[in-house]
Amino acid sequence: MRHPVKTKLLIAALAAFLLVPASYILFGREGKTPPPMTDDGSKVSRPACENAVSGGGMLDWGLTAAVEDVTPVSCTLRLTQSGGIAGELTTGEWFRIDVPQNKLWAPLTTLREDVSWNAIAHIVPPDGEITLDEQWESLYGALPAGRYRLVKDVLDVTAPGTFDKMYYYAYFEIE
Repeated sequence: MRHPVKTKLLIAALAAFLLVPASYILFGREGKTPPPMTDDGSKVSRPACENAVSGGGMLDWGLTAAVEDVTPVSCTLRLTQSGGIAGELTTGEWFRIDVPQNKLWAPLTTLREDVSWNAIAHIVPPDGEITLDEQWESLYGALPAGRYRLVKDVLDVTAPGTFDKMYYYAYFEIE
């Protein structure tokens, strides 16, 4: 049996994802420089988040992101929602990998310019979690040893065409 509320939410999330300007997807709000590094040097840390809709304010959606099973070409991303907002959150297939440069994080250059993403919504249920298999070999090749962060956008769809968007960061290291 289909759930009409979940179906509407999925349709709204997909529609909202398709309407996001390319500058949000590639560089964050208005193409600004990525935020300064905030990790403590550990392999996995509680992610920082930036509300790209309201100009950089912080909101508590109760979501954490952690990277597991890291290889030079892939990882598993675990998104866990606990507390925070009361509803479901969604994320798509899009992700980006950043590298540290001059005490800031900068997007890693992709191997090709013609990158496209499937428009799909993965739902993070309230007080639940999902795992996503992130494969980046076709985007970046095999990553050499070093520190990285995986950037993932998450939406809180409040009504069809109305949503808040935040970027979550999960830090990792390849040895």
